[in-house]
Amino acid sequence: MTRAWLISIFFVLLMACTGSPQGTPLPTATSAAGTDTPPATWTATATWTPTSTPTATATPTLSPTPTPLASFKVLSYNILYGAGFDRQWDAGVPPHLVGKNRLPDLLAVVRAANPDIWGIQEATGWDRGTPSVIQQVAQQLGMNYFLAQVPSGFHLGLVTKFEIFETENLSAEVGRQGVLRATLLSPAGKKLNVFIVHLDPASADTRLCQVSTLVQQMQPYTGQWTILMGDMNFQPSSREYQRLEQAGWKPMAVEPSWGIDQIWVYPSVPWTSTTWFQSLPVPKDISDHNPIGAELGTFPMAVPPPTGTPFLPTPAAPLPPLESDALTGVRVLRFDGFDDPCAFSQWTSRWTTEKFSNGVLEITGEEPWQAVASRYKEFSAGQGVLIRFQYTHGSEFEFHFDNRGWNSDLYRRFGINVFNNRARAITWQGSTVPRSERLSDDPDFAPDIWYTLLLALGKDGELGAQIWDPTDPKRVVKYRGGWDDKSSRLPWIFQISVNRGKVLIDSLTEISFSEIK
Repeated sequence: MTRAWLISIFFVLLMACTGSPQGTPLPTATSAAGTDTPPATWTATATWTPTSTPTATATPTLSPTPTPLASFKVLSYNILYGAGFDRQWDAGVPPHLVGKNRLPDLLAVVRAANPDIWGIQEATGWDRGTPSVIQQVAQQLGMNYFLAQVPSGFHLGLVTKFEIFETENLSAEVGRQGVLRATLLSPAGKKLNVFIVHLDPASADTRLCQVSTLVQQMQPYTGQWTILMGDMNFQPSSREYQRLEQAGWKPMAVEPSWGIDQIWVYPSVPWTSTTWFQSLPVPKDISDHNPIGAELGTFPMAVPPPTGTPFLPTPAAPLPPLESDALTGVRVLRFDGFDDPCAFSQWTSRWTTEKFSNGVLEITGEEPWQAVASRYKEFSAGQGVLIRFQYTHGSEFEFHFDNRGWNSDLYRRFGINVFNNRARAITWQGSTVPRSERLSDDPDFAPDIWYTLLLALGKDGELGAQIWDPTDPKRVVKYRGGWDDKSSRLPWIFQISVNRGKVLIDSLTEISFSEIK
């Protein structure tokens, strides 16, 4: 037997005595067919266990990619004067768009994008027609709709595939260009809040005030699924942008060319965004804005949402002293004591001889009736105002409601004119000469005394006015009149006009009521 053969036999016997080496097999990742779970990858690491006792190794647990609770495609678009369906606004569009009806091209863009929610700014004229333009647009797209009308005419629109559960026009509270809120029913069966805005294009200070008010209005919805979109008219480097971030809001999409059309969310739940909108072509010759969009997904909450800087709600205002025989069912809608530095954003004026100073709206007259301040809100029948005011010697001024249909058969105006310390009730109906009715043969007022004025628009064309000195309840001047029923369906603007002298307004209280007594 050769030496090599003996050595071979020796090694065979040695292996039989000691047994074969035992290793721990690497785990194998598997995924169920038809799922989106990606295959796991593993890295083998050499280890040394200084014992003959086998060590148990825990099998790692795979974490699957979470499935969104819901996802939806959101589109925001400033369509520039209603997309040109009417030649009335051609003076405000670029020369290459004059005379062009851009609405068919706009609808083609929206169809191609196929959004679930479309927020529209400058839906100018979309309230016209029977059916209205926005209703026709929604019908062609097979979607639901809501239009928030604003006095400027730059209406806001919402067109959506989802059921519209609730709507609210917040333009009177937030700003001149308009704000709407809607609550939708999402595919997941949960409510989805949508805010569509168009902020002031001219003044950064006004926009900052609008953003602060907007944050207050959105505060009750921050614990829910809530989206904010629109023409912000501010860029990411602005104070307004920072204010939204400080309040806890998160930007999800910013249109890159101007940077002012944006989509935000409140992270009460985790949100994600896909590249859906980036794959769409940029439309041409439809608006001076490009649209902005995002496909948003919501996921179950894993961590608490960030805490933003709190904005305290405006406290409810008490009802000012009011003659008990004037109205029934009075409720305060809004109180403005003019102490807020943003009070000016709720009014329109030239701001030349009109100003807010030391908690008072001060208007110095300029003939002929050039000094004017208008509350940026539409009033309706069953609403009115209470004004605390005083004036200087020789003043001539007027408080009135106006439907802005000047020099037409539908024009209506109702108010109180004060001149030579006497009050007259002024009513206009159509283009005829206004009717003036003196309320007393004696002087009703005196300069430099604070008075309270009530103006009320009844639900059946009734009109009511009352002026009194709170320190002398016996000195009361009253008016009761009326129009035809058509006036009860008109929108109204409250206006203060001063022809000469100076008028100080300390507060304005907006009310609703049931009846004029």
